[in-house]
Amino acid sequence: MANITIKESRVLNLREFIGTDGRSWKAAELLWQGDEGAAFSPGQFLMAARKSKSFPWATPLTIQKKSGEGFWVCLHPNSPLWEVSDHEALTLWGPCGTGLALERDFFAVSDAAGSLFIRPFAEQKQCKGWYILGQVQDGPLFTGQEIQKIKAMEEVWEMALAKDTVTEFLVALPMNLARKWKENAPAAIGLRTRIFTGVKVGCGIGACRGCYIDSSALPQGIPVCQEGPFLPAMSIDYEKDQKFLAHYL
Repeated sequence: MANITIKESRVLNLREFIGTDGRSWKAAELLWQGDEGAAFSPGQFLMAARKSKSFPWATPLTIQKKSGEGFWVCLHPNSPLWEVSDHEALTLWGPCGTGLALERDFFAVSDAAGSLFIRPFAEQKQCKGWYILGQVQDGPLFTGQEIQKIKAMEEVWEMALAKDTVTEFLVALPMNLARKWKENAPAAIGLRTRIFTGVKVGCGIGACRGCYIDSSALPQGIPVCQEGPFLPAMSIDYEKDQKFLAHYL
């Protein structure tokens, strides 16, 4: 079980924007005081609870980027934090999960909603292309990052194989498409894919076991809140865990 730091915090700044899926989202800057924040990485998440609620249910928030005093996270209208206001008091604990250090060139692939999980990495210099599958609105992106629209994931596979380069893949797709990627991608691609594995995280510290998924490599399963949320695609068993896997944000 992880050793998690708990902090009393507050909202520093809120911004509303239109995501690639055409919906309204909010970017929230949250205060984190202390040196522990230096170790946080994009792709990890924080657990956050509103202190003003009679039952302050915590929710996982993916870290987008650091700021001068804390971190930026994104909220969608279904989030328990959607109605949070500037300067509101929060309780945070984290960091949870494993941050990504992508030192090799990679392609980023997502759907419109999953773009917010990919965004912290798609603007890194190692990213050689960001591809969004399916319907994408023409509204402004939170990042301003250039994207390429595709109709099928096979387009990315064909392009990558044609380039004949050793490239990693970072993927954030709904479960049915993530499963298709794992099961149908050419072996040279599937073995080099890290895929977003969203689960309904309960405690964020591995104690409740609500986020554990099956694994042939680990008899006890994989605690996504600690080992994820990005996992090697070949380590995920979509057949056994289909009722547990979902985007969280």
